[in-house]
Amino acid sequence: MKKFKSKVDWIPSFWNFLADLNRDDLIAELIQNDLDQDASLTQISFEEDKLICYGNGRSVDKEGWQRLSFIQGAGDQVSAKSGKIGVKNHGLKTAFTLGDRLFLMSDGKSIEQTLFSHGNECEPHPGASIEPAVDAQAPVNGCRIVIPYRITTLRPQKGEKLSWQPPTDEELEELFRNACLNIPEQFVGIVSPGRVTRYEITMRHWQLGEARFHFSCTRGMEIKNKRMERYRRKCVVSGKTDLLPDTIHEQAIRRLLPLRGQLKERCPDFYRVEKNFTAEVSWVTNSAGKPLTKVGRYRYPIGYPLESQHACTGHGVSFNVPIVSNSKRHAPAANEETNEHLRDVCNDLLTDALAYYLIPCRGANGLVPIIPNTQIKDAEDTVSELLAELVNRKKLPVLNWNKAAQTTTKSKNLKKSLRQISGRKLPKEEKRYFFVIPRATWEKSSTSPVLSILCPRSEMQLDPCVAVELVQILVDAVCKKDWKNITTFDETDVVQRITSEGNHWFGAIPNRRKEFGEPVLVKHYLDLIHLALDEAEDFGKDHEDQLLETLLVPDSHSQSLSLDSLYSSNLLLSGIPGLDIPPILHPDIVKHPLFRRKKWRRQKYTMRTFLESDSLQVANKQIRTQFWQWLRINSNLVPSRDRTKLVDFEIWPDSCGQLTELVNLCAPPSRKVRSILASCIRQPHRELKHSRLVKFGTRGRM
Repeated sequence: MKKFKSKVDWIPSFWNFLADLNRDDLIAELIQNDLDQDASLTQISFEEDKLICYGNGRSVDKEGWQRLSFIQGAGDQVSAKSGKIGVKNHGLKTAFTLGDRLFLMSDGKSIEQTLFSHGNECEPHPGASIEPAVDAQAPVNGCRIVIPYRITTLRPQKGEKLSWQPPTDEELEELFRNACLNIPEQFVGIVSPGRVTRYEITMRHWQLGEARFHFSCTRGMEIKNKRMERYRRKCVVSGKTDLLPDTIHEQAIRRLLPLRGQLKERCPDFYRVEKNFTAEVSWVTNSAGKPLTKVGRYRYPIGYPLESQHACTGHGVSFNVPIVSNSKRHAPAANEETNEHLRDVCNDLLTDALAYYLIPCRGANGLVPIIPNTQIKDAEDTVSELLAELVNRKKLPVLNWNKAAQTTTKSKNLKKSLRQISGRKLPKEEKRYFFVIPRATWEKSSTSPVLSILCPRSEMQLDPCVAVELVQILVDAVCKKDWKNITTFDETDVVQRITSEGNHWFGAIPNRRKEFGEPVLVKHYLDLIHLALDEAEDFGKDHEDQLLETLLVPDSHSQSLSLDSLYSSNLLLSGIPGLDIPPILHPDIVKHPLFRRKKWRRQKYTMRTFLESDSLQVANKQIRTQFWQWLRINSNLVPSRDRTKLVDFEIWPDSCGQLTELVNLCAPPSRKVRSILASCIRQPHRELKHSRLVKFGTRGRM
């Protein structure tokens, strides 16, 4: 049998290990050690010549001292931490990025770890005290770590030619400031009901001042029948230093799941509940609980740094589970089976949180936390999977036609008109989809308010308030034909519903005459056509002539007629029953900008056109009387050049109310003359005297 012996030339390996450490991780590693000791307070002070960290947790026990007597590693010759977050005896070594030695003090004793175990005059050689020594300066309760700053360049002689410079004042200030800015988001996950409910971190700098971070959480509240518990947490920031971050609020949801496989051995006590463990998803909110857009990260429960893409979830929701970290503790370990399982667990929990809490409570705003982070690779694919599951469950926020139209409309009068249309009995169409997305092909950022109103009223619509990034993912999925129970509704669908029997996705409008007799709806059809001609490529070439031939629009009586048969006019003569005039465009749409286009211009039916026709001459007395009443009120609509043509029509009332031609009326300026000639002349009616149509006492036909 072959014999083997384990040999490691560990000194060069240690320097390589040290070179991979990041000074920015020091604060997180110090606080993590306090968390493992069940502390509720960590104080970190940047003194002029050293860094001091104190935590009020349990004192170091016998096994802890044994681990600290090893300069690196644990788990073979000395037992690793059991049920704790940090188990490798690696994190504390980040202290050597600042200094050549560190002192750990607890329970009236201390131990030293140093890079000069053979003496300061000798070449560097890492080592640690064999056993703790009595130290009068060591705290009785809790633990204190002291790291004197390096004062000379460290240049190991063995292994690769590496060196470490003494930290400058500027580097220490930057370390302090960055830590203060990152602490709220990085450590907010350390508090949760039944675990650590309150925690305080105090950061001090001998020149820059002090910052305090108070973490707390509410009690858990069960979401009935969904095996989920919700709670809120926050980090209140205070202090006397510049560039303090804002107070942070979070909404969290967690669930108990059975411990299986390797998780039974690896799961820290922070997550363990008897034979189960907790999985949590959380997102940042404002103080009122409204979700905000942030970068979600993995937590263990301390949040990983954001430098690595693998540390981010791809959206604004953070996952807090017993993740296995990579060697640098900057992200979850890659190709780790346990981590893959935990990601699936968190995605399932997030889907349930969206379906049964966020969307029911917040509607479209409930989807804000899953807006994809465009800087993260495959983020859209991750979010697409979440949306696909919500579509399958029919849990995305959708609205019926009336609510969607009201949401996209700002005008109160228009909202009232749309409500009236919604309340009428209109022909029903077959409902084909869970919901549709009304969006024009040229719009790349949102749903279309115009198309929302023109959409078939039988179909539910995606809530117009859904974030544009999520709408784009849904539209892309529809284009790829990934989902069958949703579809888009664009300008081509509208045209084919107007001009033919519809298409594969949507049927023709059931009652075109009734639909296009509604001026409010027709105005939106015209809006869409006008936009499409301006924005959509080849729309005019493909559809304009067809629309001109088939489009129906309302006349002044709200009767739908072919566009070719209508005149445009601002006159209100069409309101006089019995007056024979051609159909005129409804006054609500006559000024639509579409009719300024060359092909769409309508012939005007002017007062001159009317007067040159026989309509008024053949009208009976009642109609002529109504015309006079209209003329008296709307005299400003009659151009002065056309007024003289009215002289020969029997529309002018005399003092007895009888209609005659204007030349038959006489109005002497003298009252005495009028009384003498009263039986011989026809005097004008007082309405005529007070009108602006004629002038008295002057020459001229009028």
